Amino acid sequence: MTQQADDETFDTPTKPIYLTRNEALYLDDSLTMMLESPEGAVPFATVDLIEKIANAVLYTLDVDNAGKEALIEVNDGDLYCLREVAQSYIQVGGEPVGFNLKKKIFLALYGAEYFMG
Repeated sequence: MTQQADDETFDTPTKPIYLTRNEALYLDDSLTMMLESPEGAVPFATVDLIEKIANAVLYTLDVDNAGKEALIEVNDGDLYCLREVAQSYIQVGGEPVGFNLKKKIFLALYGAEYFMG
């Protein structure tokens, strides 16, 4: 992918994603701003995306929002980043967090095309 194509991915209209507390915490635990590690390349995130996830964590941990999902607005670049860290087999507290995230991410990226046939 060229730098121009990469920049265009982050310059797309935002799409809404609703996150449960477990999903927001899992993403916060999984995202990093580091590009390299001794184990090799690791998924990285923009400061903007990390802030969105942090706000989602705070929202879902607030007792006034108990049981509510947090809304984040993400662009295609953010969605591709989230796709890299969402592992479909991950479960947190019995919730299929990884599977649910994959479904939400793919619906946001490709749902309109898929359902239009």
